[in-house]
Amino acid sequence: MNRFFQALASFLAFVLLCGFLHAQEQPKASEAGLNITNFGTLPTGPSAQKGDKSHPSKWNAAGQMFLNIYQQSRQKGENEQNLRQQLQEQFGMRSMSAGKNKSMQDYVPVFLSYDDPSALQEAERFGFIPQTKLTNMCTGLLPVKAASKIESIESVTRISVSLKQRIDNDSSRAFTNVTQVGEALWQENGLNQAYDGTGIVVGVIDIGFDYTHPTFYTDPEDPSTCRIKRVWNQNTTGGSPEMYTYGTEYSTAEEIHAAEHDQTGGYHATHVAGTAAGTGAGTQFQGMAPGSELVFVPTASTEASIFDGIAYIRSYANSVNKPCAINISMGLSIGPHDGYSDFDAAVDELVTSDPYGFLISVAAGNEGDIPLHVEANLAPGTSRSTIVEMDDPSMTYVDIWSAPGEDFAAIVFLVDEDGNILEESAAHLSTQESYSQPLPISPEQTSTVRAYPEVNSYTGKTNLFLQINALQAVADGYTVGIQLQPLSETDSVHLHAWVSEGSFSNPAPENPEWMEGNTNYTINGSMGSSQSVITVASYTSRNDWDGTLFNQNEIGEISDFSSRGPLIGGAIKPDIAAPGEIVISSGNSFLSNYLGYLLADESLVNGKEYPWIISQGTSMSTPAVTGIMALLLQQNPYLSIEDMKTLLDETAVRDAFTGETKNARWGYGKIDALAALNVLESDSVYTISVTQNDGGKIIVTHESDTVTSETQFARGTVLRLKAVPETYHFLNSWWDGNTETEREYTVARDADISATFEQETMYTVTIEQTQGGRVLVTCENDTLDSETQLPEGVLVKLYAIADENYHFSEWWDGNTTANRSMALNRDLKIKAFFDEGSANEALASHNINIYPNPSDGVFRMECPGAKEAKVFNTQGQLIQTIRESLDNFSLDMQDQQPGLYYMHIRYPQSSQTVKLVIR
Repeated sequence: MNRFFQALASFLAFVLLCGFLHAQEQPKASEAGLNITNFGTLPTGPSAQKGDKSHPSKWNAAGQMFLNIYQQSRQKGENEQNLRQQLQEQFGMRSMSAGKNKSMQDYVPVFLSYDDPSALQEAERFGFIPQTKLTNMCTGLLPVKAASKIESIESVTRISVSLKQRIDNDSSRAFTNVTQVGEALWQENGLNQAYDGTGIVVGVIDIGFDYTHPTFYTDPEDPSTCRIKRVWNQNTTGGSPEMYTYGTEYSTAEEIHAAEHDQTGGYHATHVAGTAAGTGAGTQFQGMAPGSELVFVPTASTEASIFDGIAYIRSYANSVNKPCAINISMGLSIGPHDGYSDFDAAVDELVTSDPYGFLISVAAGNEGDIPLHVEANLAPGTSRSTIVEMDDPSMTYVDIWSAPGEDFAAIVFLVDEDGNILEESAAHLSTQESYSQPLPISPEQTSTVRAYPEVNSYTGKTNLFLQINALQAVADGYTVGIQLQPLSETDSVHLHAWVSEGSFSNPAPENPEWMEGNTNYTINGSMGSSQSVITVASYTSRNDWDGTLFNQNEIGEISDFSSRGPLIGGAIKPDIAAPGEIVISSGNSFLSNYLGYLLADESLVNGKEYPWIISQGTSMSTPAVTGIMALLLQQNPYLSIEDMKTLLDETAVRDAFTGETKNARWGYGKIDALAALNVLESDSVYTISVTQNDGGKIIVTHESDTVTSETQFARGTVLRLKAVPETYHFLNSWWDGNTETEREYTVARDADISATFEQETMYTVTIEQTQGGRVLVTCENDTLDSETQLPEGVLVKLYAIADENYHFSEWWDGNTTANRSMALNRDLKIKAFFDEGSANEALASHNINIYPNPSDGVFRMECPGAKEAKVFNTQGQLIQTIRESLDNFSLDMQDQQPGLYYMHIRYPQSSQTVKLVIR
C-alpha cells in the first residue's frame, strides 16, 4: 500500500482525489480473529456445479458476464435499474438510435475477430456498427439484441468485451534532463538545436480534461492560440468524427474553448496532459514538450474505445504529416499478462502496419505494493487456498489462468469469525462448465459468485473469470476464500491468479495448503503488456512541497506503488522509469473541491484562477516519457517502437537503485532525454548500398545527386528511386531490405537497395467457369470473354456474376487465392468457384490438426487433401510456402519472432485460414 502521507486521514483523502485506486485496507483473516491453522484442503464435496451451456462460447469471459447480467436486467423488478447501471459503468454499454427515426437500443463496445472479412458484412446486416478495422479484427458497437445472431456467423471467431479501465513538473524535467535540451541550455550541452516537441502531435487518452487551462495555449490570455487541435469526447453524442459513429469531435480553437471540459468530477487527464506537453503558462510547472500540438480523447474507458482513440490520433497525425506520441495512463491489474490479449493484438497490428513516427507509452500500474497475485503448481489430488481481501465487497473480480489444456476447479467459500469454513454453501466451479446464473456462497444466498470460463484464442490458455458479490457476507463478519484444484487425476496444473480491487492473504502461514499473495506480475495486465508500447514505472523525484512531507522515500528510489513485471513467459516489463512521485502539473479548473495540501499554486488568467495540483502515480511518470518521446521524434520523425527500445537501452541512467541490467522493477533504468538526443544527433548518417539483379540499372537520387553504388545520407533524407532498364526490360519490384514496391522513402537506417528486372513478355489469360455462374476479366475498359494475350505488368480485375441461388466463393489464378485484382507476370488460368446457398459453405471446416499450438516454433501439421499452405505474419508478409506432403508434415518456424501468424491452406475448391502462435 502506498504510504503517501504521515497522517492516515490525509492519505485516504489523497487517494480518493488522485485516483490512485489503491486497495482500501480490509482486515486480513488472521487479524479478524480467524484461527484456521489446522485447516488444509477444503473437502471437495459434490463435483462442480453443472453448467447450462453445452457448446463453447465465442464470447470472452467478460463478454459472457455482460450477457448474463444483461439478461437479468431485462427482468422487471427493483434490481433492474441497478443492473443496467452496472452494465454502463463496468462494460461501457450505451443506449443509442441505430438511425434516423429508429428506436433506442443497447450497444456494447467489442473487439470482433473473424477469419473471413465477409463476416464483418454479415455482422453489419444484424446491426453491428464497425469502428476501427484491422486485418482479422474490428472494434465496434454490437447491438445486444443481435448478440446470438452475430455469434452464429460461422467465420466470426471471437467477440471480446472488456471491463472499463481505471485511471492509474518542475522536478520531473530536471530529473529526466529535459531542462538541459530546452531553449536555455541546449547550446551548453552541445546539441545542434533546442527541443520542445515542435512539429509533433502529442495525444492523450484519459478522462478529466480542462480544455481552457492556460498551459494548453501559446498565449495564455488568447483563446485563439489553443494548441489543442482536435478533441474527440467519446462519452457524448452528436458530431462524431468521420471515421466513427459515436462521441463528439471538436476541431477548431473556438469549439474546443467553448466546450470547456469533458467532466467536472476529476482532473486526471489535465494533470497528465500538462506533464506531457504543458507550457507552464509562465510558471515553473512546464511539461516535457511545450511546443507540440495536442489531441485529446476523453475516453469511454473500454479497451475497444481506447484502441479507437489510438487509431484516431494516429489518423489525425498522418493527415497533417506529423509523427505522434500517445499517452495512456489507464489500465487494470487483471488479464493474461503475457502480451496476447485482444488489445495487445490490435495494438501490435496497428503499430507494425505503420511503425515509423508512431510511439505509445502506457502506465505500468500502481499495484506494486499490493499482494494481488498468487501462483501455484498443483499436482493431481492437491490444492491450495487463499483469502480474498476486498476493497469493494459488492464487486470484486478474480482472474485465474492456466497453461493450454490444463483444466481446474475453483471453490469459493466463506469463513466465519471463528475460523470455520462454511462447506455447505461453497460454490464448486470448473473450467469445463459454463454458468449463466450467479451461484450462492452464503447460506442465506445473499452473497454470490459469477463464473465464466474461456480458452484464449491466441495462446490456448485456460481462463476462469470470477465476479464475487459478498457485500452482505462481509457485513455479517465473513471472509471470502478460494481454493484451486486440478481436474485431471494424472496431470498437474500451473496457475496464476490476480484480484482486481483487492489482495490475497494467508490466514495460516504454518500450513502449506494456504497461499499468501505476492507483488510479482502486478504490471498493468490490460494495457501495458504489448511489445508495441513503452510501459512506464515510477520513481521518486520529490518527497515534499512547501514544507509538507508527502513520503519517506529516498530521492531516486523506485516508488513503492510502481507495479512489477515480468510478463508471464519471462518478457521484461516495465520498459523504463520516470519521475512519478510527486509531480506538480495542471489541474481541472472546473473541479472546485481540491483539498488545500493538494493545491500547489494557482495562476490568475483573464480573471479566473487555474490550479496547479500535486499528484503521484505511474499515471504521472508515463506522460513524462510521452513528452520525451515527442522530443526524440522532433530530432528523428521516423523512430519506431524498436528504435525507441534500443535508445532506452543505450541511454537510460543505471545507478545504485536501478541495477546494471534490465529488470522487472525498472526496465532499462531511468529515462534521460539529453543522453538520447546526443545519440540521435551523433548517429545520423546511414549507408545506402545499390545493387542490380537480372540486368538493367538502378539509380538513387536526392535532389540533384545520383547514387549508383554506395553513399551515405543523413537520417531523415528523402530518396527517390528510378529504374534505367536495358532494352526490353521493365521494372518489376523494389526491395530496400524492409518494404517492397517503394518508389520514395525516408532514410531511417542502413539499407541495401536492389532492383529486379524481367524481360518483356506477352502472357495468356484463359478464363474458365466451374459450378455455375459467370466470371469476367477486365483490363481498363476491355472485357476478356475467354482467352487473350496481355503484356507483363498489366493490371487485370476479376468480377463474378453469380447465377440465381449461387454465391461467389473465391478466385483461383493458379498461384494465389482470394485475389480480386492482379498484375500479370505469368500465364494465368483464371477460375471462379460458386457454391449454392452460402459462400461460407465452400469454406467448411476441413480435418486440420495442428499440435502443439502455441509452440516454441515447431508445429506438427495434418491437412489431408490440401494442395498448398502459406504462412503470413500479422503484416501480411509471406513467411513460408509448403506444397508437398501436406497430409502430415512438420512446420519449422524457430527462426521467427514469438507472436501471432496466419496459415492459409488451399484445397481444390476451397480454402481455410488458421492461427499459429509462437511462444
